[in-house]
Amino acid sequence: MMYLEKLCSIFVGMKNKSPNGTFFIVLFWTVVFSVYSFQIVTQTESVFAAVLFSLALVLGISFPLTYINRRVLIRTVKRGRYALFVLQYLLTSLLSCIIFAALFFLMNAMELNGIFARSEYFETMFQSPKSILELFLSMGLTMNLCVFGFCFVIEYLNSQKVILEYQLRTLKHQVTPHFMFNVLNHIHVLMRTDMNLAST
Repeated sequence: MMYLEKLCSIFVGMKNKSPNGTFFIVLFWTVVFSVYSFQIVTQTESVFAAVLFSLALVLGISFPLTYINRRVLIRTVKRGRYALFVLQYLLTSLLSCIIFAALFFLMNAMELNGIFARSEYFETMFQSPKSILELFLSMGLTMNLCVFGFCFVIEYLNSQKVILEYQLRTLKHQVTPHFMFNVLNHIHVLMRTDMNLAST
C-alpha cells in the first residue's frame, strides 16, 4: 500500500500533501481520461486509438497542470508574486495546447499510414484558424482553469481542516487547566469536610 501511495504522489507531483488531495487529483484525471475516451470512441471506429489518445493526453498534461496548480500556486500565495504566476499559468496552458495539438497530428499521421482506421475526428481539427483558437481556449485555458479550481478547493479544505484542528487544540488547552483546578478544588473541599473520604 505504501508503494502505491508513493507512486500516486509522484504521478501527480504532490509529495508531502495529504492522501485525500492525492486521491482526488488522481480521481479528477481518471474522469478526464474517461470523458475523452468516450467522446473519441463515439467519433472514431477504433477503441484502441481513443484509449491511446486519451491516455497520452492525460499523461502529457497532468504533470504540468497539476504542478503549476499545486506547487507553484502555493508558493505564489506565500511570496505574493502574482504576475509571475499568471505568466506561468498562460505558458502552461499553451504547453497543454501544444501537447494536445501534437497528439492530434500524431493520431492523424497514424491514421494516414493505416495504423488505425480513418476517421474525421483527427483530420478536421486543424482545418481553420478558428479551430486552433478553440483548441487553445477549450484545451489550454479551460482545462488549466478546471485543475486550478479543483486544486484550490482541495487546498481550501486542507486549510479548513488545519483551522479546525487548531481550534480543537486550543479548546483542549483551555479546558485542561479548569479540569485540574476543579479536581484540586474538590480534593481540598473533601479534606476540609471528611479526611477519611479524601484519603481514599
